[in-house]
Order: sequence, then structure tokens, then C-alpha cells
Amino acid sequence: MNRATKTAAIAWLITAVYYFYQYTLRSAPAVMMPQLSEAFGLSALGVASMVGLFYYGYSPFSLVAGIAMDQLGPRKVMLAGGAIWVIHPKGQTGVADTTIFEKAKALNLAYTKVARVSDTHTAEKLVRPRASRGKAR
Repeated sequence: MNRATKTAAIAWLITAVYYFYQYTLRSAPAVMMPQLSEAFGLSALGVASMVGLFYYGYSPFSLVAGIAMDQLGPRKVMLAGGAIWVIHPKGQTGVADTTIFEKAKALNLAYTKVARVSDTHTAEKLVRPRASRGKAR
């Protein structure tokens, strides 16, 4: 087998593994529907709607991200868009907002947004502070 054939085979293998990984991620919520319904306090329809909301945002913004990557380069796009979202139950003693903020500070992360996910859950957006990101090229 020559070098070009090996390279093509490896590229196809990586693509196939990634495809099946994505397929698993897309199928997982269907298998976990009872547990997700109980955890979020929603009916199966509510959980399906919540999972489906991902694609309403993903579809148009994948086009925007692709154009931004072409025009600006991946470094600038990733610096602008990188964030960690922490979703947790409201009113639980084990996971409090202050605990999340303390852990974020220890990891040199800053919180920038708090969002309501449902009646029982909230989300915190954590990012690297601008000063620690370095200059985009």
C-alpha cells in the first residue's frame, strides 16, 4: 500500500469514527428520556423540545461559524466564542452558585452570565478573563 492510499484510509477511518461518535451523541437523549424527564421535571415532550432547541441554534450558527473561521481564522473565533456552561439544580445544598463561583475563580475563570434553564435548573456561563487570553493573531 502506497503513502497516498494509507493517508486516504486513515482520513476515512477518522471521519467514520467521528460520524459514529456524533450519531451516538444524537441518539443518547432518546435512550435517557425517562431520566431526563425526571431530572428536569418535564414531560417527554418537554425534554424532546429542549433537546430539539439545540438544532435551532446549531443550524444557522454553524454557517456563521464557518464563515467566521474562513474570514478571521480559528484563533480569533475560538477566543471570542469559548465558554463553559454549568447547569445545576436550584436550591440544592450540594451545588450552590457560590460553590461554582469559588471553583471558577480557582481555575482562573470568570462568570459572565446566569440563565434560567427551567423552574428547577439554572446555568452559569464561565469564560477565561480577557487579560489571560493572549493576543489573537
